[in-house]
Amino acid sequence: MPEILQAIQGAQKGIWNLDEEDLLEMGPEIIPDLVEIYRHETHKGTRHFLVEVICRFNRSDVIPFLSEALRNDEDPWILERILQGLIMVACPEAVQALRSARSRIFPEMEQTEKFQRWLEESIIKVEEEIRQLDPKLPTIYVALTNVQEDAWVPVKAQLQRDNIYKIVSENVRKDCEEWQFTAGDIVRCEEMDLYEATTLKRCLVAIERGDSGN
Repeated sequence: MPEILQAIQGAQKGIWNLDEEDLLEMGPEIIPDLVEIYRHETHKGTRHFLVEVICRFNRSDVIPFLSEALRNDEDPWILERILQGLIMVACPEAVQALRSARSRIFPEMEQTEKFQRWLEESIIKVEEEIRQLDPKLPTIYVALTNVQEDAWVPVKAQLQRDNIYKIVSENVRKDCEEWQFTAGDIVRCEEMDLYEATTLKRCLVAIERGDSGN
């Protein structure tokens, strides 16, 4: 901790006693100290430094901190770096962290619109990363409610317990698709025969809202 404080104090004065690489070499054990220092820090350059180091650890256990900072920090550079960090982690928890910031409003309408645009673009990127990096994440099917015939869309979901799943895919086609269940919903699934193109296959289908069992 004293070494970290020296680095932070040096950053405030423009004297880098330790750089990012030095802190990264100390290992993820220092992350709680960096987070604690950030929470009490008012110097913009120092907060930049702290967020950069924390993001570069590229660990899922920093998501709660990134989510907190995303909802509270005012600095555009820091917000953009946090979004990049969540994209790099690319997991369902990162999607939830991004989603939780949707209600944030800034003093200026232009700021709010820009932030919301960044946010939605980041959600789409994380969703794509999840599909590419974790092909083993279960796929379930959700009914489309804006069509007359039976139609289903494949989405990614996390298994909670027997037949209970939490949807993690974000509907990025809301303008033309209305899902019966959406991202974050807990659903009960059953196996059904569905056609995919011309092939009949056995699929897990979301039937009704469930509960996480907590």
